[in-house]
Amino acid sequence: MYREEILDYYSRQDIQKALLDIAENREVVPTLASGNFGTRPNAIFYEKDVEQLVKQGAVSFHCSVERWQNPFLLKTEMRKSELDELRTGWDLILDIDCHRSLKEAAKAAQIFVETLEQFDIKGYSIKFSGSRGFHIGVPFESFPEEIMYVSYVEKDFPRIPKAIIEYLKFYTNKDLRAAFNENPEKVLTLDSGIIAARHLFRMPYSLHPKTWLSSIPVSKDELENFDKEKAKVQNVKVEKKFFDAGKARENEAVELLQAAIFWAQKEAREKISIGTEEFKVPTTAIGPQFWPPCMHNILHGLDDGRKRSVFALTTFLHNIGWKNDDIEKFLLSWNQKNRPPLRENLVKIGFESQFKRGKPQMTPNCNNMGYFKGYGVCTPDTFCATIKNPVTYTLRKYRGSLPKKVFKKIRKPRVRSYVDVYDLAKR
Repeated sequence: MYREEILDYYSRQDIQKALLDIAENREVVPTLASGNFGTRPNAIFYEKDVEQLVKQGAVSFHCSVERWQNPFLLKTEMRKSELDELRTGWDLILDIDCHRSLKEAAKAAQIFVETLEQFDIKGYSIKFSGSRGFHIGVPFESFPEEIMYVSYVEKDFPRIPKAIIEYLKFYTNKDLRAAFNENPEKVLTLDSGIIAARHLFRMPYSLHPKTWLSSIPVSKDELENFDKEKAKVQNVKVEKKFFDAGKARENEAVELLQAAIFWAQKEAREKISIGTEEFKVPTTAIGPQFWPPCMHNILHGLDDGRKRSVFALTTFLHNIGWKNDDIEKFLLSWNQKNRPPLRENLVKIGFESQFKRGKPQMTPNCNNMGYFKGYGVCTPDTFCATIKNPVTYTLRKYRGSLPKKVFKKIRKPRVRSYVDVYDLAKR
């Protein structure tokens, strides 16, 4: 799309007002034509701020899931306690990304909104993502200030929204499986793993820089026969709001929140009962000669799936014995091969979130369509047919390469670094 057309669209007063309506108390970050985010932190306070940012190169706008006292006080290096002090609330976003058709994404969205209605939640809103799916939002006004086991709901981020999303995936699995006649993960992604501090989502009525379609709000009745023609810039009408707090009823999401917290606690207890000895992180850094094809493909650089690959690489390397500093250097060097590279702070945020956990988070499974198959790096070899996860592939290959007598005697192997493999120089 020509820059003049982009400017004409964002110069519309109704579009500016729609963006400003949702921007209150949120971090608002422009996306540039290169695909990179603009300067953070940022915010908009007046309608003309939108037009000015477009003149400076913005083509799309994202805003924070979290609400802040003052977005300009945010800093990348802030501790969780400092972020909690600034946060005044957060909204629940269900990001449905379909690997197939928009019709199937709409079918999934219908199942999720009907589930919310089963929990007596009426204040939800829906919008087209601008590409392959839909976003469903439940405003913070729907949630209670506290419940049993949670004293300050607004401070417990991202744990609570992650728990709710994982619970909804569990709760709707049967209906989704019946709708698609197969495992829902092969059709769509609803990923709680990407929710982190200062997480952003595309603002309503913002353009998608790949399709140039507008992220327009839609009603539940429009889902089944949604027509992307309505999202073309020349056809966009500002008729609905996304996150209309006025429609939310106080505490209407309390039942969902209680169910999600109870389910998450039960899941945690069951995982503990399985035994902590089921998986141990190796004490040696396993080199690329034992890695699966998907990881080698990622290391050549990507133009799609870059942010998801930060998560995949970080969890993969952590689970095969790499040390924190080596992983960070490796990621920053790998990022230079991407087309274009991600902003360095995005890579660091993705890396740091992994090491704030007590135990390593596991790498996504091979059949998770939101990752390796979803952006075309899954090129399985014969060994891939025997495993379900890239970490399992590597551990089995590595252990299979060791003589039995050596394998039994190994206690504390020498730690090695493979940062320079693939010409990724140390920093």
